[in-house]
Amino acid sequence: MAGALVSVISRPVYNTSGWRPTEGQVAAAVVGGMVLLVLALGWVESRLGLPAYGLALACGAACGWIAGPARREPLLLALVPATILTTSAIIPYSARYLPALTVLTAFLVAGRFDLGGLAAATLRLPRPLIAALVAYLAWLAVTTATSTSHTVSLPYLLGSLVTLFIAFLLVPGLPSPERVAHHLLVTLAVAAVVIVLSGLLLFAVGSIHLYGRAVGLYNLEEALLFGHRTGIVFPQDYGPSVAPNSAPDAFGLVAALYLRSVSTWPGGRRLWTAAILIILAGLLATFSREGWLMAAIGSLALFAAAARVRRRALAPMVLGVALLALLAGGLSNDVGVLGRMDLVRAWYGSPAPAILLNPNLDERGQAPAPTEPTIATGGLATVQLKGFSSLFARVSLWRAAVAASEQRPLFGYGPGTDADAIVPYLNGVDARLRGATTHNTFLRMLVEMGLPGLLIYLLLMGLAVWYALRLLWRGFYAPSAVLAGTILGLLASQFQGTLLLGGFSFPGFWLALVLSLLAADALRARPRPAPTAG
Repeated sequence: MAGALVSVISRPVYNTSGWRPTEGQVAAAVVGGMVLLVLALGWVESRLGLPAYGLALACGAACGWIAGPARREPLLLALVPATILTTSAIIPYSARYLPALTVLTAFLVAGRFDLGGLAAATLRLPRPLIAALVAYLAWLAVTTATSTSHTVSLPYLLGSLVTLFIAFLLVPGLPSPERVAHHLLVTLAVAAVVIVLSGLLLFAVGSIHLYGRAVGLYNLEEALLFGHRTGIVFPQDYGPSVAPNSAPDAFGLVAALYLRSVSTWPGGRRLWTAAILIILAGLLATFSREGWLMAAIGSLALFAAAARVRRRALAPMVLGVALLALLAGGLSNDVGVLGRMDLVRAWYGSPAPAILLNPNLDERGQAPAPTEPTIATGGLATVQLKGFSSLFARVSLWRAAVAASEQRPLFGYGPGTDADAIVPYLNGVDARLRGATTHNTFLRMLVEMGLPGLLIYLLLMGLAVWYALRLLWRGFYAPSAVLAGTILGLLASQFQGTLLLGGFSFPGFWLALVLSLLAADALRARPRPAPTAG
């Protein structure tokens, strides 16, 4: 999957012994195989429970040993779909960390535990970053020890240790970080295409029930313009998830823009153009204002990098400005969407609205309990899905987060506990939000790791922005410019979304990986000029 476009664009190689696979085809086989493996392990976990994690570790170790040092890069690429699957409904919720854990184990073992180059890899990183990372991990350990729920916090600590170890020590030591960055962009763009197309397939079959949740059950939306209905109806395509996961789509769109601009083969340009249109349609359909913001920032960063080297890059500028205008309309309620529950009933059946409008956020994709009140039971034909109500809900979550942090300002409640910590402060009409996160990474840090944790995290984000802006200012039109744009997009998104640096979910993993690549000497040196399209 991840190397599919590379394998199509790359010409087959022949020699006297016959056909020899290209680098992209090998990557496609490795990544596709790992995805199938973790999907199978997810099914096993649904039957066996916790012992399946032991099986996952064994399978990951075996795959890593078979792949060996020469195949570490495809295993790194496999972490993109593996971390995306963390929030996917095609993996049991209890097995959500299993895909990332399996591939991380494979990547570690593939290096044959050769730790001799770690000191050299560490020296490639700036000292302020090393100090901030050490402080972050140390405080993560302290707040885990003082956590209100050790069973919740301990997996976050262990997972972050493994992910950050790989991102900041092993990845910079790979032979060609520039090539790794390019292949990561290919993987990301293809993954975004797969998300959108799989969502369309699930919509066509009318959704499926898997692991107790409805997968492919989407709101049918009608676009609103200045408060007036337009008659334009489309499905809210989340792919194989039951809620928006807009970061892969947003960054996949920017990656596809870059890859199209540097493709030297006309067929490749057509493929990337098709990828751009598919991802953009999916991103617009989710009506994720956070996703639009990330894509806009990434696109404008790519345009800025091109402008510094006097390269024409009109498409990123136009797309970035258009998405910002759309975001402004979404925030002002001039552009909105109306949930067409009448069409949802007609397409999926009468129980579907109750599942989609379940007020319990912990039960996404499931029907509400019989005693749970829901507006879906009233037989309403339409309901507002996006608008001021969703923005006000976030204000309520932020207010609850501040109130919770005042009770434990030094150590916080422990990693991973933010959703539970704010529950006592969501009362009255806000009680419907219980189960939601703080929807703000910085407030999450304050709730989970106290004021010291927040200050350390702010230092890390400040360094990330500095590395990204410095690279863009130097005018490199290379994969690193796209990575810099994603860092800036993630920073902006953290004001309305939550992540954990080094976490198993896609945003936390991507943030750690990209920060490592941008900070390493290998990407701070001037890269080779990218090929032009002629």
